[in-house]
Amino acid sequence: MRNLKVLGLALVASFALSAVVASAASAETAHFTVEGIGVGQTAGAAGGQVGTNTFTVNGLALQCTTATVTGKALSTGPEPSTVTLEPKYEGCKVLVAGLTKLVTVTTNGCAYIFQATKKTPVGAPKPFSADLTIECPKTGPEKIEIHVYSTASSEGTTTCTYDVTPHQTITGLIELTNEPAATPDDILAHINVSFPVHNTFPGVSVCGPNPIETATYHGTFTLQGLSAGGVPVHTTIS
Repeated sequence: MRNLKVLGLALVASFALSAVVASAASAETAHFTVEGIGVGQTAGAAGGQVGTNTFTVNGLALQCTTATVTGKALSTGPEPSTVTLEPKYEGCKVLVAGLTKLVTVTTNGCAYIFQATKKTPVGAPKPFSADLTIECPKTGPEKIEIHVYSTASSEGTTTCTYDVTPHQTITGLIELTNEPAATPDDILAHINVSFPVHNTFPGVSVCGPNPIETATYHGTFTLQGLSAGGVPVHTTIS
């Protein structure tokens, strides 16, 4: 009986490992193709939010009038698979009990690392995606800070603060699609992710009851390759 139990556990472990391997095998590295970039050159990257993007935590829906990213490929040549993007958020607000409150997002030099992937078979729906890793400098606060203030125009009194955990990876939840209607062609990143944030005012009803709260981000960004001179060029994902 003991041997049968051991065999059963081994079979369960084997099946679980097979599922992990199959899952890993279903995704391959994809590539950004940036027109005009030579073998020894590094492509730049830039983008911005399309329409309204929303960051939600504890029922608070934070929105910014402007959100942009700038960065570069992490390898040389016209077909990098990974880019680093530094975000910038401006004009951020939130409604609390019907009243507008000022929000600031301090990135402290943190960046988003986009690793492009594709599902197989190639004909699968939504074939391209990006794995997102939040990387922060080893010197400094090492976090993205989101402050909610008590009024619509002043940073005098802080109501809530959320710190985004660095060095975490969010896998497969950012869909990438080519946008040939743009001039020049670019890529759309459709973002629908959830991730933990540190709530520095736990127990305050408006901020949330827990030290760690779950936040979500929904929205769309453009992703545009830049030539060595910083000029937007045709960019696709494949």
